[in-house]
Amino acid sequence: RKKILLDKVGSFVWDLCDGEHTVEDIIRELMREYKLHRREAEASLLLYLQMLSKRALIGFILPARKGGQPSAPEEAHG
Repeated sequence: RKKILLDKVGSFVWDLCDGEHTVEDIIRELMREYKLHRREAEASLLLYLQMLSKRALIGFILPARKGGQPSAPEEAHG
């Protein structure tokens, strides 16, 4: 089992990667909490999520198809 050290912002984002919050939700929370402009929050978050995904620490839920079925596995903490 690996341990990962997260800074304050990383921990904030990690806590929101719970399968309930969308990427858009997390962007809005970052903007509110850290007084960021949308582009700053979006760029930083997307890079961070890509890094977590490459390390297999999170996954993504894609929007449901018209039939109501999700098109990818659920997002999960490591």
